[in-house]
Amino acid sequence: MSVNVIEPVYGRETLGPSDVETGRRLRALRLDRDVSQIAIAEAMGITYQQFQKYETGENRLSLTRLRQVCAYFDVSLSYFVDDALPETDEYFISLSQDHDTIGLVKAFSTIAKRSDRKLVLALARSLADKPE
Repeated sequence: MSVNVIEPVYGRETLGPSDVETGRRLRALRLDRDVSQIAIAEAMGITYQQFQKYETGENRLSLTRLRQVCAYFDVSLSYFVDDALPETDEYFISLSQDHDTIGLVKAFSTIAKRSDRKLVLALARSLADKPE
């Protein structure tokens, strides 16, 4: 007889791997849709700091909050609970394997002025649209 192993239930103070994975998927989805933490937090009626804690897995998303997120992004709950990696996760994982991408992200993250970051992003997007 086979026995299914389930993840232990973690208390309020202790977050489990599923909580961290949910946050990781939430961040990947938000980045894929090009939505700021502030915009979605306002739509949910919470602070961006609270939303940030959901993404980092510091705080657990309640089912009510998770449904809000699903409605906002028009995805099903299965996006967060299925074992298979969503396409966006696979895409970001593949990007994280490329040294040029990592270098670009590291350099971009050090640009302090938001206006300069927007200029770099506009340049990168315009170059990406050019044929070789």
